[in-house]
Amino acid sequence: MSRSSLFLIIVAIVTGLAVWAHQSTPYRLGLDVKGGARLTFQMDPEELAKLKDANPAMIQQDLVKIMENRAGAALGVQEGSVAKKGTDQIIVELPGFTDIERARETLGSTAKVQVFHARSVDLGRYSPGGQEGDSNAPFIPFTKRTGETLKPGDAEYEQMIEGWDLLLEGGDVTNATPMAQGNGVVPLFNFGGQGAVKLEQMTRRYLNRSPHLAFVLDGRVLSISPVKDGTILKDSAFIDGQFDSQYVVGLTDLIKAGSLPVSLNLIREESVSPTIGNYALDRMIQAGAISFVIIAIFLIVYYAYPGAIAMVGMLLYTLFTLTVLKLMNATFSLAAIAGFILSAGMAIDANILVFERLKEEIRNGKTVDKAMRLGFKHALSAIADSNACTIITSLVLVSFGTGAVKGFAVTLVVGVVISFITAFFFTRAILTGLYSLGIGRNEKSYALKRAWFGENLEAGADSKTLPIIRKTRTWFLISLGLIIPGLIALGMGGIKQNVEFQGGYQAQFVVPQGGDLTVGNAQKKLEDAGFPGANVKFSEYEGKAYVDVTVPAKGAAAASDGEELNAEAKDKLAAALGTTTEGASFSSVGPTVQRETWEGAIKMVVYSTILIVLYLTIRFGIAVGGLKNGIKFGAQQYLPCFTTWSSWLASRPSWV
Repeated sequence: MSRSSLFLIIVAIVTGLAVWAHQSTPYRLGLDVKGGARLTFQMDPEELAKLKDANPAMIQQDLVKIMENRAGAALGVQEGSVAKKGTDQIIVELPGFTDIERARETLGSTAKVQVFHARSVDLGRYSPGGQEGDSNAPFIPFTKRTGETLKPGDAEYEQMIEGWDLLLEGGDVTNATPMAQGNGVVPLFNFGGQGAVKLEQMTRRYLNRSPHLAFVLDGRVLSISPVKDGTILKDSAFIDGQFDSQYVVGLTDLIKAGSLPVSLNLIREESVSPTIGNYALDRMIQAGAISFVIIAIFLIVYYAYPGAIAMVGMLLYTLFTLTVLKLMNATFSLAAIAGFILSAGMAIDANILVFERLKEEIRNGKTVDKAMRLGFKHALSAIADSNACTIITSLVLVSFGTGAVKGFAVTLVVGVVISFITAFFFTRAILTGLYSLGIGRNEKSYALKRAWFGENLEAGADSKTLPIIRKTRTWFLISLGLIIPGLIALGMGGIKQNVEFQGGYQAQFVVPQGGDLTVGNAQKKLEDAGFPGANVKFSEYEGKAYVDVTVPAKGAAAASDGEELNAEAKDKLAAALGTTTEGASFSSVGPTVQRETWEGAIKMVVYSTILIVLYLTIRFGIAVGGLKNGIKFGAQQYLPCFTTWSSWLASRPSWV
């Protein structure tokens, strides 16, 4: 058996394994496809500063684990994802979870149960009242000797708790379970460590003196009562009171998931509707399928036999990439799918470079088998350089991007690496393997006479060169002609920023049937309602029309509660568009996220530019004779990039 035939068998075996792995591993859909909630938390800087010998990186890593436990145990979201952002932030995504308020309370709660000896209550300075608050946030109020009532949120309420003796907290709680008591349910706690020792010592010291024990959660006293005569507490206790059973179950699940080592501040929250994601996913799949068919027709028509092999390689690339991403437990967000489609185009580009080299070698008199070897050999450096620059840029995006940007970059890196392997191993193995079986040996199968894209100019390049250097001024004028419109557009309207860059609010509403909304009149209605500068776009999915609105922060400053649109503003937005808030979704981008978006974008552009110029300098400095020439070559690559960028700005797209 020849080596080529053996490689063909290996391709078949690997393909079979990939099919099996693909079928047995489910897709993990992203938040923008499946819908759900996304929350961004920031560690409280004041609390971090108070912690002695604190390691923010370790605390952030601990928070990731705790949030993962909470998403699964307390919220029941098994496909949730938690990621670090920067050095002090945590992003939690909960696909399919729609109760944003419950997510905010559950994830943002410290879940740090503290047990105090309430000495000021023993002395009669404060008298506890009956349990108040709703079922999700019960608390005990206190009355001073003067008759004044204290409740959570009052400064003296907090000072009162701070004056008590802390016996145990957080890590001292080893377990928490619901316990039946009478006709209700109460939380039972098990203690360990030094906390259990301190609790035993206190109850022994105050034996038969009825010391008051208070259970405190997130600054709220849940229960306070005197220790019964003759009782010594050590490793367990329950909170006495009237609690909703769901609250007790949620509380104990939350505590078992772990208490937060530091308080978290919510800086952004989004409730994402799956409607726009499903619509975008359907359109993206349609676009990918149409592109695939068009590319297949082009490759087969223009390259004949190797074009057909390229399409087989393309199918293998698709299978391998999706399988690897599944095995990596990667999230298939819209951005990640876009990265996959882009890498698929780059996989075709690698095959085209190989086939052009192959055709060139055959035209120069080489046999088909030798032309195959030389074609892959000569195309290797160009494809490797192109892929290296793409991977460098993608790694910068992974390092400084978050969410959609990082998902896009990771998928692109995986796709580029697999496309390189597919082109230089699998496609080559198929071509050479079939050649060894007598298939593809006829030169006519390679469509050598088809030269639609300047190949004739290339063929005569040695005898008739294009006067590029001699007519430098002409080519520079052409470049300026492309750059100037972009600069004019930049000066007239600036860059059209989306909400990520300028801060503000996003909303999606269902458009009522029979409505006459257009982009123009919708923007006018929103401006009249007090929301200037809004961007509007429409979409349709499963027979329903939707309108997506982006409102800049400066245009809605009076309509927000902190970093979230208030209820009145939401109703006002809906009324301006002739609809209601039923089925609507809202999200916001506060100043912290806005600043970080700009900083991240600038860093990504600057670092990727520097790294690519450095790569090209080293790579071609060696090839064209010295470091100086390499720097010239690397820097010159950004002139056509600037031309493209200026032309792109002329169209004034929205930065997303």
